[in-house]
Amino acid sequence: MSHILINSSNFFHNLNLICKRLGSVEKLMLVLKDNAYGHGLEEIAKLSSSFGVKMAAVRTTSEAKKIKRYFEYILVLSETTTFEASKNISYALNSVKSIARMPKKCKVELKVDTGMHRNGVAANELERCFKLILEYDLQLTGIFTHFRSADELSSELFWQIKNYEDVKKRAIHLLNRFGMKKPRFHSHNSAALFRQ
Repeated sequence: MSHILINSSNFFHNLNLICKRLGSVEKLMLVLKDNAYGHGLEEIAKLSSSFGVKMAAVRTTSEAKKIKRYFEYILVLSETTTFEASKNISYALNSVKSIARMPKKCKVELKVDTGMHRNGVAANELERCFKLILEYDLQLTGIFTHFRSADELSSELFWQIKNYEDVKKRAIHLLNRFGMKKPRFHSHNSAALFRQ
């Protein structure tokens, strides 16, 4: 049987480096999907919470339920058919058609494709998405993207960042037009953060 020993001092050191780069721990959303990448979901959640991390992302609702006591906000990244009625859990919308599957009043975050081409809505679908979010009475809490190849030394990261900046401008214009509250915008993984 495999055994992993977590050194909390080293973990906190790494979180400290990230938070210094971000400017505060409040901006950090720790991705803990797939059992915290095999390190133990509840163990890493508890350590992260003791450090002051308030936001996490997971793959499934069942993961979110296991750690919801540790965080103020949890984003479920994968498409799902099971939902948890909770004030601190939000669900990713990875496509236009996923909007209709969400329960009324559900908290959602819209994922935008800025060049990864794996999932997320296209920039030209924003208006349609916002209309549907209003029609289905959902609570938009965030708009995010994921940069591909941020850890590779190429120009891809920089044109994706430019695409996301364009998405944010368009989204803010549309949000104002529809009278919608401005959600949180987020994008950078660790590699992207340290390349800026």
